[in-house]
Order: sequence, then C-alpha cells, then structure tokens
Amino acid sequence: MGTEALIEFDHVVAGYGNLTILQKASFSVREGMITLLTGANGAGKSTALKTLFGLIRPNSGDIRVNGTSTVGYTPRQMLDLGIAYVPQERTLFPSLSVYHNLELGAITLSRKEIRERIDEVLERFPRIRERIQSQSSTLSGGERKQLEIARALLLRPRIMLIDEPSIGLSPKIVSEVFELLGQLTVAGTTVLVVEQNVRSALKVAHHAYGMEMGAITLDLPADQILDNPEFNRLLLGGHVETH
Repeated sequence: MGTEALIEFDHVVAGYGNLTILQKASFSVREGMITLLTGANGAGKSTALKTLFGLIRPNSGDIRVNGTSTVGYTPRQMLDLGIAYVPQERTLFPSLSVYHNLELGAITLSRKEIRERIDEVLERFPRIRERIQSQSSTLSGGERKQLEIARALLLRPRIMLIDEPSIGLSPKIVSEVFELLGQLTVAGTTVLVVEQNVRSALKVAHHAYGMEMGAITLDLPADQILDNPEFNRLLLGGHVETH
C-alpha cells in the first residue's frame, strides 16, 4: 500500500448555493487503499465526493490530487486525471442496450480502443457479458450496479469514487460488489467509497473516516472504527447498518 496521500482535502468549505454542507472538511486518501467515508444521513459524505469530482466548486479550502490542486477542475478534467465517479443516483440510459451504455463511458477513446476496453472489462463481469445486447432497463438492480462500475472502469481509472454502492441490492450482490472493490485495489486502483452499510464495507476497507455536520470527526484504521465509543454517537440521527 502507498504511504503518501494521493487525495487531500484541506479545510474544504462547500455546498449548494447559500447552503453550506462541508465545514472545513479535512482528510486524506492513501494510494492503493479502500477508504470508507461514513456517517449519518446529511453528514456531507456525498457532497465530499461531488466536490472532489468537480461537480461542486469549494467556497474555500483546497483539494489536491497527487500534490496538485484540482479546485476549479471540471469533471472531464478529473476523468483525464484518471478519476472515475459512480454516483448514488442511477445514471444508465434505460432505452439503450448494455453495450451502448458501456460505450458512453469511453467517449474519449477511439473506436478500436473502446472495443478492446469493453472486452477487458467484461472479463470481470460475466453476467454483464451475457446481457450485452439486452436493453439496460431489463437488468436487475445488481446487474445495473455492475454495469455502472464496469462503465467507470473503461478508462482504467487510477482512483474510483463510488457513492452508496449497496443501496437496493441483496446481501449477496453487496458482498460481490465489495469483493470487486477489493480486487481493484490489488490491481492498483485507489477507492474512496461512501457507504452506510458499514459492516459490508469494513470487510474490504483499509481506513475509515466518520463525518458529522460536514466535518471529519473520526479518523481510524477500518478494523478499529466499530469498537470506537464515539462511533454510535456519531451516527445518532441517521440509520447506519452495522449488523
């Protein structure tokens, strides 16, 4: 695992219009690790991912990727840096086939590269390969999540940001999704995941941060967070699954 911080949030203040969500949030993500960001609903977890990916511009503070400030970067520029984002909201085009949805994740590549990358990615997703010509609206919830992750992987990202991957999925599929994230880090991808299904996420995470009211209030190795007396207090006011 890398010892240097690949991503650094430095006293970031950000939100939506006049609504401030992140309140001088500071944390770092080390290269080659799965870092978990958890906390009650409304704590600012999803906002942190959106701000990192360039969907929200910070009001103040700095965000650095590999030592370079990315404040003001667009999502396209973040993709060019090797950062992929899988949002909580469904982003598939239901009337298009699985293959065409995959293609849309590789618009920066040549036609030849797209075909090669899709073949490469489908090695990890045999079920998606079986459904490659199906309309994406016919996929199950688990298959849709796999397709969204597969699409993000087409650009061979150095960093993957993924927001609440377990929502709406069966326990078996949740386990498979987190196992996949673990495999990605073995292959060299750094993962920052927002997740309220804490126990499932902690099976693969290396480090965990707890957020409260837009700031980081817990900073621990993943295997220590459930035993921390502050953890349950942190989650009061929102449901987080720990069992």
